[in-house]
Amino acid sequence: MRQVKAKSKRLWVDYDKEADVLYVSFDKPQRATDSVLRKDNILLRYRSKKLIGVTLIGTKLSTDPKFMALIKRSRVRHKAHGGISSAQMRRRLGLK
Repeated sequence: MRQVKAKSKRLWVDYDKEADVLYVSFDKPQRATDSVLRKDNILLRYRSKKLIGVTLIGTKLSTDPKFMALIKRSRVRHKAHGGISSAQMRRRLGLK
């Protein structure tokens, strides 16, 4: 597994259970200007050569209760502190 260093003190995480896609942003979610889809179904999202997030496609995490608890906590923080929804993220990435 490759380690990614990010200067951000916070991560924005959202899981779309229906699409089985995990979104992780290293800064407030923003539109990527470039992306690279790796063979392992991980999409690396860049903005002006800076890695701003990753998208894991087909993660099958929806069956892991610890992960779902993490997502629930993340959604509570999102509601309290703001951010964008998974639907908005899908639109930004050009996904359905």
